[in-house]
Amino acid sequence: MYLFKYLFFLSIFFLTSCSDRKKETSFQSLQQKQSKLTQTQFAIEFRAGGMTSFEKVQEYAMKKAAQTTLNEGYQYFKVIKKQNISVYKKISRIEPDKIEDYVLFSTIKQGEDIIERSPGVKLTIQCYQEDPRLFRVIDAKAYLEQARI
Repeated sequence: MYLFKYLFFLSIFFLTSCSDRKKETSFQSLQQKQSKLTQTQFAIEFRAGGMTSFEKVQEYAMKKAAQTTLNEGYQYFKVIKKQNISVYKKISRIEPDKIEDYVLFSTIKQGEDIIERSPGVKLTIQCYQEDPRLFRVIDAKAYLEQARI
């Protein structure tokens, strides 16, 4: 009997913890897009949920830029253009099934206007096989090693 109760409560715990993680992941999910502009130039886009800071989104984009540089056979890169592509939109009516997402992180009441925020950044990078030494570039491998700390 004791074993049955233990397994029952353990299964309830796992089921509830999994559903919470899924909700949090969907609310904070990152969207990324990468495109090749020229042979040596790439555009990297990162967008996240409203609870992610803009600084964190920039970190993710820079890591992706370093990974892209190495994956394409280059060693160095330089950010030649950085755009803030964050989206802010006014929501006048909160959908009943999403009210808990907003209530968890604020004191919003049903029927109040809120601003939904989605931080995003777009980087245009230039890749190099060798260090051009004419201007500062980032060593992609060294950047990724340092970013793990």
